[in-house]
Amino acid sequence: MDTPEIFYESLSKGIITYEMLDLALFSLNKRAKNYRDQKRKAKKSLYAQAQLFGFSNPDNPEEAERMEKEFYAKKERLLQIVKPACVHQELAGYKKDYVYDKDGIDYADVFIDSIFHNRVLDRGICRKEGKDIRFFVRKGEPYYRYYFFRCIGTHTYHSPINKETALSSGLPIHIINEIKTEGERNENLLPEDFVDQMLALVDSGTYTYVPSNTIRSPRESILPPVTYVIPQKYEWEEVLDLLKEKYPEKPGLMKVDLSIRLWRKIMKLRAFSAESCMRCIWEERRRR
Repeated sequence: MDTPEIFYESLSKGIITYEMLDLALFSLNKRAKNYRDQKRKAKKSLYAQAQLFGFSNPDNPEEAERMEKEFYAKKERLLQIVKPACVHQELAGYKKDYVYDKDGIDYADVFIDSIFHNRVLDRGICRKEGKDIRFFVRKGEPYYRYYFFRCIGTHTYHSPINKETALSSGLPIHIINEIKTEGERNENLLPEDFVDQMLALVDSGTYTYVPSNTIRSPRESILPPVTYVIPQKYEWEEVLDLLKEKYPEKPGLMKVDLSIRLWRKIMKLRAFSAESCMRCIWEERRRR
């Protein structure tokens, strides 16, 4: 897409608006996803051709992976402008426990709990002659991925972090379902040279971030026509504080996880108030 003239004007004054940040982050994120999908396709094609014909793959998964990491790194640099609202905890899978015949365990119980079982040749039992032993695989403890969650403009972003960072951040931690993402056509994204100019301004530390659309003319609107009345300075904790002040006799109502759907509803409110936020929370609770 063509860069709006007002973006260049704001950038020349050292100003980064929420709309500029939103579109720049969206463009970086989707370009990274495009290279991620290209990498996966190349690796899958390379494996299939090697298995069937032994041909070399014309695509380069290593180059796609390098570009993917580069765009993700740029995205993280821009995300430092806005503080995360909370931490999202995603179930990544379960550890696997292996149990063998020689472990002397009750196999009836193991078999019921097992998710896979087979036989394996264990040469450690007898040096002269191998012997087949049974083994079982049981579902072990769950393990999770952690992300800083930010909502900017019309989009949400997740930044991977480790468990220690998540626990020490002091932010609320909410369990979410699997994160699914997809790419976007390049013609719908901001040009790379403009995004690089924004990054240079951010790295210099001489920018001013404007978290609302007050300096943008309605005729020059780039994003969909949605009324944003909550500036970015409002975070989830501030919304909860407003509700607790309005409804001190109902503390249990505020015990609701911050989901992407709920946050988008609050962001799109045309009249931001404790009553309108509470209606969004009630609707979210009824959906569950």
